Amino acid sequence: MRRRQNQLICRIDTSAFSAILWVLSYIYLCAVPSIHSRNHTWVNVKHSIAQPNALREDALHIAVVRDSRIFFGSVYVLPEQLPDKIKDGIRQRAERKIYIYADGRAPYSVVCQVLDAARQANIENVAFITELRDNF
Repeated sequence: MRRRQNQLICRIDTSAFSAILWVLSYIYLCAVPSIHSRNHTWVNVKHSIAQPNALREDALHIAVVRDSRIFFGSVYVLPEQLPDKIKDGIRQRAERKIYIYADGRAPYSVVCQVLDAARQANIENVAFITELRDNF
């Protein structure tokens, strides 16, 4: 029986690397969209821009404070009353846009209730005001 000679392997085996690439591309292309396919609607989110119309007297302001209270203008309202208040405000005012002042410590679920109320009132243009004025 003839013995084989030892030879140096002068090549790089890329089969393991290509297998890992296939798995990563599958995860990226196929699995990730299924995470986002819940019942969410995609909204057009823009970077922070100035909102000069928020300073108008007839602008619709909704504030969500730290202890989950909701204020429409300066009046405390319950979440159930908010869609009707928004509709009444739209009837009296020209701009179909609401400005939401949400405290950073306010529960997210309460802010979602405000957004749902805006959706029920057929308002699609919503602005989040990130810096409160002194007189609000």
